[in-house]
Amino acid sequence: MTPKEILEVAQGLKEMSGPAFEAAVQYTYVNALVAAIACCVAFLVGVFLLAAGIWFARRGSEYHVPCFLFGAVLTIFPTFGLAETIPKVMMPEGATIIRILRSR
Repeated sequence: MTPKEILEVAQGLKEMSGPAFEAAVQYTYVNALVAAIACCVAFLVGVFLLAAGIWFARRGSEYHVPCFLFGAVLTIFPTFGLAETIPKVMMPEGATIIRILRSR
C-alpha cells in the first residue's frame, strides 16, 4: 500500500465509532492468534505422528504407513497456514492505520 492509500483507509475508518473500531481490531487479532495457535498445535501433532511412524516401523507394525501419511500432512499444511496468517497480524499497513486512528 502506498502512503496515500493508507491515509485514505485511515480516514474512512475514522468515521467508525470508537468502540466499534476497537472491537473490530481486537476481533481481527484474536482470530489471527487462534489460527496461529491451531497451526502450531497441528504441526506438533504431525511431528508426533511422524515419530510414532518411525517407532511403529522399527517394531515391524503396519501402523507406520498411516502415521507417516497423516504426520506428513499435519506437518506440511500448517506451515502454509502460518505463512499465510502471520503476515496478516504483522502487517505494517495495519499498524500504521491503527496508530493514526488512536492518535486522534
